[in-house]
Amino acid sequence: MQLVETKKQYGPEESIYAFQDTLGDTVKMNVYVECSSQKFLQFQKDILEDFVAEFTSKVQNTESDNISELKQYFENSLKDLNLKFDQFANKVRDVERFELKGVIQLIIDNLLLSSMIGEVSLLIMRDQKILYTLENAIDPSEKIDAFSDLVEGNLEGNDQLVYIGVKFSDVLGQQDRKELEAILLEDESEEKFLLSLESILVSRIEKQYLSFILSYVVNFSLEIKKTRNTKDFTLTKGLNIIGEKIQAS
Repeated sequence: MQLVETKKQYGPEESIYAFQDTLGDTVKMNVYVECSSQKFLQFQKDILEDFVAEFTSKVQNTESDNISELKQYFENSLKDLNLKFDQFANKVRDVERFELKGVIQLIIDNLLLSSMIGEVSLLIMRDQKILYTLENAIDPSEKIDAFSDLVEGNLEGNDQLVYIGVKFSDVLGQQDRKELEAILLEDESEEKFLLSLESILVSRIEKQYLSFILSYVVNFSLEIKKTRNTKDFTLTKGLNIIGEKIQAS
């Protein structure tokens, strides 16, 4: 499986923590998080780096290929990461709130596990259509953002995942969606779709508030056949309840 990444980054380089690697034979991991507060910036990035180091070491050194076990370990690791962020933020008195934006994404064979943090949306494109638009839940009353939800579902060849650093419904309406889908139908180029999406977004919001556009196109060496029992995408809120099926939008 190949993952083709396209990244449009609008925030300062020093505010970004980014990581990507293939763990073992079947797990692709991508991490991208923007830390808005410059105060204690390195502490925030160190927490993420420690999470990645511990998680990758565990996955690379385990002999188990049980996807359910990997998923459970991922969820538990995200909970631990949230706890470390919370403990760090509550020790800091002179920062009102730490805002984080980003995503931690795993692809295991053809299974997507993705958790977003902060004001981030995910668009999933398939067969020249926008299949899903998902918006991450945030709690502005908390001192720091958290990885609160988990997206899970089976991918097919040429699926495109696009993360944007803004709430989709705040800046894009139904007419914009129709125009973007028309582009997908006219031109299968992922690049043209991204350029059109970027053009619409930056006409309505300053780039510094948009933060980023991240695109991942999935290519499998063997065709993943469509079957009726293909797993629907689910969204688990709070990382501690049973996921609810997401309706294609």
